[in-house]
Amino acid sequence: MSDLKKQYKNFRLRRGNQIVAYAQEKSTGVSFTGKYLLFWRAGEQGFDEIDEATSSLDKMNRRIYEGDIVRYKSNFKPLFREAVIIKKSNDFFLLDLDFWAVIPLHINGLSLFQAEALEIISHQFTHPDLNQKIKSWKKASIT
Repeated sequence: MSDLKKQYKNFRLRRGNQIVAYAQEKSTGVSFTGKYLLFWRAGEQGFDEIDEATSSLDKMNRRIYEGDIVRYKSNFKPLFREAVIIKKSNDFFLLDLDFWAVIPLHINGLSLFQAEALEIISHQFTHPDLNQKIKSWKKASIT
């Protein structure tokens, strides 16, 4: 991973299932961008959920966040599969939605998937049934 990527973290800020802004945390502070640029100055914070970004981009050059549903392709299989991005112990994983198998997104800072093999197709938080299944799976899985 380049030194530039190590200098900051990116976050998606949500109110329920609505994305309200993005934040970037640097050593010099936090900067915000989004639809409502002054949302954090109002009486309320304006968000109640935070999704951390992975260091990966999808084939459309979009930043991938935890909770994104992605279509991915393994080098070993010719077909695309679907997975949700999860975070466990400071690492990001693909949780395959057919087999409920966990696949690392990175190993030792190296991406296991090229951008062309990943495409964001939706978000976990916009699918209540899937959201509940994943929460139940996380509780039942060994951490």
